Amino acid sequence: MRPTILQSLRAILPALFFLAKAAASAHSPGFYWPSEPPEGCPFEPSETLTGIYFTDRHSDYHTGDTIYPSWASDGNLYTPWTDGKVNGVRSTSWSGEDATTGQAVMIGDDPLNLTIENTAPPF
Repeated sequence: MRPTILQSLRAILPALFFLAKAAASAHSPGFYWPSEPPEGCPFEPSETLTGIYFTDRHSDYHTGDTIYPSWASDGNLYTPWTDGKVNGVRSTSWSGEDATTGQAVMIGDDPLNLTIENTAPPF
């Protein structure tokens, strides 16, 4: 019987995590944040995902702080956005009855070097 995707991920994730942690620690001043569920947490701790390693690599797009990107068949990411500015168009969610949501496309293969373009006026 072939393993399920979840079984396959459980088998390889610890190795990938170890390799990523080792590679990142050799090249960046990142840090490891261990998973430490609070006492009384109703969920069992994961045996596979024991923490997250932040590599200190990041982008600084300044286009908005509320984005929910989703891939499309054309290879781009499409997202609503708010609380920022894209191509000179501003959108805010904190302005009561005047709150708006913009729409944008994120183009590129390098997450640290994407082109972000507004696709429609905020509504």
